[in-house]
Amino acid sequence: MTLRRDQRLWAEHLRVGDDLWFIAHEDRTGRPRVSQVALDCGMAGALLGELVLSRNIQVREGRIHVLTGKLPDDQTTLEILENILAEPHHDLRTWLSYLSQTAAAVVTERLVRAGMLEPQETRRFFKTVIVHRPSDQEGAFWRSGRLEAALAGSRGQTTWGEIYLGGLLEAIGLLQVDLWDDAAAIAAFVAGVIAKADPSLREITTTVHSLIGEAVLKIRH
Repeated sequence: MTLRRDQRLWAEHLRVGDDLWFIAHEDRTGRPRVSQVALDCGMAGALLGELVLSRNIQVREGRIHVLTGKLPDDQTTLEILENILAEPHHDLRTWLSYLSQTAAAVVTERLVRAGMLEPQETRRFFKTVIVHRPSDQEGAFWRSGRLEAALAGSRGQTTWGEIYLGGLLEAIGLLQVDLWDDAAAIAAFVAGVIAKADPSLREITTTVHSLIGEAVLKIRH
């Protein structure tokens, strides 16, 4: 891969869902680092968070409110916004539960279209399955290191997108599995800043964490 192509694909800031995909998957195999339930809920939260960060929606007391302004330039989030507009009576939990059914696949397809993921056939348990691996393993690995530097305060000013991404990683359990050397300090920093963030972002991360916990309890019982 040439440097020019690397610069085009691996921008300094990716969409929250795209960065979450790379950090939540092993860069060599493309396999998830967390359970499918946690991944699905986290991806749903990422897509709604993208709409918050682009100022297309806000969340207040469990309800989603659409804001007037410029429409998203991403087809994936535009379709979600149109669905919310068509069915405004659903609350945040309902939308997260609904989006979690397809969010991981939707973000995967978005990354395939962007040339950042490549579908590959592999044999598992006597059958052929499709797995998605980063087109550039070094670029995928860099996403985690870049976010770690941002949340540790060693790479300029931290953006709300990076802080929200850290909050989602905490919600799905990735900061608790030693993703980074100083994960505990980063988790404490994220928790402190998220508490002062846009209430919409706080509500989404809290609800994502709650939905994962409820799903785990159902599986155990």
